[in-house]
Amino acid sequence: MNEILRLGFAGLGEAATRVLPEIVRLPHVKVTAAADARPNALETFRDEFGGATYRSVEEMVRAPL
Repeated sequence: MNEILRLGFAGLGEAATRVLPEIVRLPHVKVTAAADARPNALETFRDEFGGATYRSVEEMVRAPL
C-alpha cells in the first residue's frame, strides 16, 4: 500500500485527544487538519501535530488540498 490516507478531525474534544496520538503512529495515515471553535484547542493541535486548523468544519472541507 503506497497511498496515504489524509484525515481531518471535526472537533478536538476528549475523544479526539485520546485517539490522535494513536492514529499518527499508523504508517499510511497523515493527520492534516482539524476544525474546532476553541482557539486553544486549535493551537494545541498545531503545536502537537502540525496540521492546518479551521474554526468550523465547513471551512475545513472547503479548503484546498
